[in-house]
Amino acid sequence: LELLAEDINWANGIEVDDNNNVYIGARNDGQIIKIAPDGTRSVFADVPVGGQLRFGPGGYLYVCAVDENKVIRVSADGSSIEDYAFADAAVSIDWDAAGNTYIVSRDAGINVMDTGGNMTYIDLDGAPVKNCRVFDGYLYINRIWDGTITRFPITGGSLGAEEPYLETDGLSPSSFDFDENGVMYWAHAWEGNLYTLNPDGTPGETLYEGELYPNDSPMRYMTFRNRAIYAAFPCWGGDCGAALKAYIGVQEAPNYGRD
Repeated sequence: LELLAEDINWANGIEVDDNNNVYIGARNDGQIIKIAPDGTRSVFADVPVGGQLRFGPGGYLYVCAVDENKVIRVSADGSSIEDYAFADAAVSIDWDAAGNTYIVSRDAGINVMDTGGNMTYIDLDGAPVKNCRVFDGYLYINRIWDGTITRFPITGGSLGAEEPYLETDGLSPSSFDFDENGVMYWAHAWEGNLYTLNPDGTPGETLYEGELYPNDSPMRYMTFRNRAIYAAFPCWGGDCGAALKAYIGVQEAPNYGRD
């Protein structure tokens, strides 16, 4: 377990590039902070950030800007910043194997954008959805305050009916991701455990029990890369946002936007 940062001004989003540089959104500063493998910190880009960061098509870093109602993309060297898609309260993003884009509108619904830029919207009637992830032909979302993670089958760039996947019995799943074997890793908002769920739906091992809680803030965003989970802890409104790296030892599931 490695502490990467503990003074990010409202940490939003975390991502890792192919050279092991870590990117963390500092929401209150309107910046993305870059942390090199040797610990050197720099400002990668001045850009409104309020949600997930994810590397995607073209090698860009895609930035959810929830307050700006859009997704912005930044070139790999930080020199080019441009709008990618407009979606109300855009807070999370992912791609499927065909190149379709999925953008979660916080506490509202899902936007599906095809490769031609055409957007459709799925209204979830105010469901408390925060994150999304494409895995094995499904789009997964967390309904954090409902205590559930659900999924939608992806069929030709559209979504089928929502299906239950994880019922947490009163917990609040605040972030999640998958490894290459289909094991889900997820966090409960108000404690320091990393839970696992096996592909057959049975509970797996609890990892780093009580250790993933650096600033009494929920794990709000995570990304899986290089056999490790990188996690961001916001510490709302203060200069105490943190980021951790937790070694898992298994490769991540495919990230279709970048792999």
